[in-house]
Amino acid sequence: MPVKKGFTLVELIVVLAIFASFIVLITIVMNNYLHKIQKDIELLDVMRRLTDAADKVTQILIRARGNASSIDISDTGTAVDFEILFAEKAILSQLEVVNSNLLKYTESYSGESTSLLMPIEDVEITFQSLSDSTSVDLPIQLSVSAPNPLIQESTITMNFTIYPPGVR
Repeated sequence: MPVKKGFTLVELIVVLAIFASFIVLITIVMNNYLHKIQKDIELLDVMRRLTDAADKVTQILIRARGNASSIDISDTGTAVDFEILFAEKAILSQLEVVNSNLLKYTESYSGESTSLLMPIEDVEITFQSLSDSTSVDLPIQLSVSAPNPLIQESTITMNFTIYPPGVR
């Protein structure tokens, strides 16, 4: 009788069981790793949204030129009024936080007004005066905050101090 070469059914089942246990172990490790990567991506997205919103606000506020007393922060902390001096003429400007997704920038000159709406992404923005004086609202503290993706009941906040270079 010739000798048959090959694997028995028991040997094949043992190999499949070992292979299946490795696959399960790799799946568990990869799932945890992918979950951590997803949380890191969400955190990076929040940081990007915060810095984008802060950059938009800063780019507008550094345009202020003129007297320091012309800068006025609203009582609610959601709007800043300021002047831009251009060729000895004052352009009255306002930056207003409409909601967590929209900024409104308005310039008024010679009775005409133009507005620009700028989208932001789920970011709360507030302004506060860091001055002890009641007549001057400089420097301005800009606070941007958004929900923290890692801890549900908390927020991530970034604070910036802005003193427009053209204001005296």
